[in-house]
Amino acid sequence: MYYGEVEDTQLKINYKDVGGDDIKQGTMLVEYDASSEIPIPSPGPRYTFDHADWDKSRLTPVVTPVGEKYVNRNKDGGDKGGEVTAYYTTAPDAKITINYLDSEGKQLQTETINNNDDPKLFEGAVDYTKELYKTITKDNKTYTLKSWANAADGTPKDTDGTFTLETVPAETTINATYEVEKDPVDPIVPPVVTPGNDDDTDDNVVVDPGQQPDTDKLTIIPKDDMIVDSNYQALPVYRNPELTWRREWLDTRYDQWRVIRVAMDASGKIVAYDLGRNQWVDANLLLILQNQVKPTVTESKAIVYSNGRQVPLYTAADLSQQNGNLQDQLQKNRTWQAYQVATKNGQITAYKLGNNQWVDAKNVELKAPLSGTFVLKDQATLMTQEGHSMAAAPADAYKVFGVRYIDGRQALCLGNNNQWVYADLGAYYPA
Repeated sequence: MYYGEVEDTQLKINYKDVGGDDIKQGTMLVEYDASSEIPIPSPGPRYTFDHADWDKSRLTPVVTPVGEKYVNRNKDGGDKGGEVTAYYTTAPDAKITINYLDSEGKQLQTETINNNDDPKLFEGAVDYTKELYKTITKDNKTYTLKSWANAADGTPKDTDGTFTLETVPAETTINATYEVEKDPVDPIVPPVVTPGNDDDTDDNVVVDPGQQPDTDKLTIIPKDDMIVDSNYQALPVYRNPELTWRREWLDTRYDQWRVIRVAMDASGKIVAYDLGRNQWVDANLLLILQNQVKPTVTESKAIVYSNGRQVPLYTAADLSQQNGNLQDQLQKNRTWQAYQVATKNGQITAYKLGNNQWVDAKNVELKAPLSGTFVLKDQATLMTQEGHSMAAAPADAYKVFGVRYIDGRQALCLGNNNQWVYADLGAYYPA
């Protein structure tokens, strides 16, 4: 725990740009018996200190070659704290345009990033890094990232999936080049000549040896709630449900496939699965992973944390199609409002953060790590993380272990998951 006259030692800092516009406000604790110079904390990387107004401060300013700092006027514990206004020059906004191109230079899609999307992006920022899409799907084709180039010099650079600007200009254009993934090539298979036919006609079809389904009567039924598993095998894919016209092979990079239709023989047995666009696979070779349960979508007021991770976004609650990533860029305790929540079998599976912007519940958190001191003004009731009342906590100073939202109010963890308290019942001081 922390003990002491916390409120007496606060220095209020008004951050403004040199034009007088507010940047933000902040506070900082001043050591009770501080005798060394303490710098004014910076409001952010895009701001450069200009000067400070100490008229309302009870501290003595010290001017150094690197900017103004402050020190206690009375080192023996007299007047402390007060208020200071610090002025900064602000680096201008920057804009990056990313063109996603195929190998012929045709545009697949484009993306524009500015300071509203990423606060770390501004003119003069150093070593700015952005992750590019590893793959892009368009017109039923999948494109894989190969290289990127700054349009200012045009020199292609190999990439591990990111590009880096040593110094960010006011505007820049990045061209990322992708190559289409080609279907696997079928092995050469000798044709099987139909008996009784002496010429090369359409009766000469390529078939696979082995037992074939009863083709006298196949019934095709739509299916939208089934997923099958190929165990990463290169299984043959056919153009027809009778499995006589082979087309290609399943991609061995994937193991789960959504079933669009099933083919059943006269006895009702499923003999083939259509994985989309008449891509039929022998049902005997695939394992039914699940008869997929459609998610139930309800309204939500949840607040979730991405904790600095690049979280994939999906177009729908079933998380079947990715359409980008959250632009978090290492913001430690970034929160996102969830407007809807998807559940399956009573378990939360996804959160909706915006229009066609769903995230997998496994990729976000309902709480985030946080350290510091919380001074509880009056006695308050502690809660579980679900908001159920527990024991009372006396007015005191407590160590903080985490932060989350309970019933729309920010709450701090003062111990285990049964020791949460609303943040507006006291004062929080960062570590």
